[in-house]
Amino acid sequence: VSSPQCVVDQVNLKTPRVGTGFPWHQDASFLKPVARGKFEVNGGVNAVIALDRSDPGNGGFAVLGRTHLAGEARELRDAYDTSGASDELNLFDETYHICETLNPGDGIFFHPMLAHGSGANAS
Repeated sequence: VSSPQCVVDQVNLKTPRVGTGFPWHQDASFLKPVARGKFEVNGGVNAVIALDRSDPGNGGFAVLGRTHLAGEARELRDAYDTSGASDELNLFDETYHICETLNPGDGIFFHPMLAHGSGANAS
């Protein structure tokens, strides 16, 4: 058993009226080979921590519940496109779309195969 490791970190900033959205995707699809191998052997967990209030009106973080159960949408592996073209493929069931309001410091933990994304910041 190895100790926990961070394989990816990033900060997404969305300024009002300028910040773009992120199309539906699964983070595991974009892991590079070494990180992907570790994920496949040991599993993983993703964490989102709100730095500012986040809600549907300002492009808040949204998940498509239960989509991790279907496995990887291989059409997106290594082909992430922030233009939103991937949304037109209708790869994910949007029945359980959830966009919780998060206050600064709130967090969400989710499976790396759970489809997630966000809208533009229209505030």
